[in-house]
Parts: sequence; structure tokens; C-alpha cells
Amino acid sequence: MITIIIDTNFFMILHKNKIDIVEGIKLLVSEEHRILTFTGVVDELESISKHSRGSDGIAANVALELIKREEIGVVESSGDVDDFIIRYVDEEGSRNIMVCTADAELKKRLMDYGIKFICMHSKNKLGFC
Repeated sequence: MITIIIDTNFFMILHKNKIDIVEGIKLLVSEEHRILTFTGVVDELESISKHSRGSDGIAANVALELIKREEIGVVESSGDVDDFIIRYVDEEGSRNIMVCTADAELKKRLMDYGIKFICMHSKNKLGFC
């Protein structure tokens, strides 16, 4: 089974571009998979939701609703979310992990692990990077 990890910025970008993340992943990944995120991501989304007005606050609220509605797994995390993603990949092994991110620095850090990335390919489509 493939584990697909979604980070905070990816949740935010997808709403702003009106992309159904779950459906987009289903179209890209034909293998059996599970989608998860981390408590640090949920905490970041809750903070953005409470403290941001306008599109960022709305995007964070939509992401939080999506996590609940689609029953996206939430794994307990600690510390910086990007650092935790690196530790998670290192501990779990990279063979069956993909990361959904728009964070260039995180992508660079994960390339050493041979991770496949899902990113925005156009304004309304997901693709492999």
C-alpha cells in the first residue's frame, strides 16, 4: 500500500485553485493507497483559520473540513512539520511513500530518499513532479 502525505501548503493551494484533492489523487495513483497528514499540519491549518481573514482563512477551514469528511488519517507529530515528514520517511522507508507539496525546500530535502511528489501541473490539475 502506498502512503500519500499531504502538507499544509498543498491543502491551501488546492482550495485556492478549486481542485478536489482526493479525486485528483485517485486519478493519479491506481495502486491501493492511504492519505494522511500530521497533527502539526492540522495545528497549522487551525491557526491559519483563526488568525487569517480572506482566502487563506477560508482555504484552511475547507482543508480542515476535508480532513474530517474524507477521513484522511492524522498521525501524531512533534516539532517542525517539514522535519517530522523527513523523520517519518526515514523511519517508514521511502519505497511506498509519496508527498503532496508545493514546498521547494521540502522537495529538495526528500529527493535524497527517492520520493515521488504530487504537485500542481496546471491551474486545475495534479500531476507527478
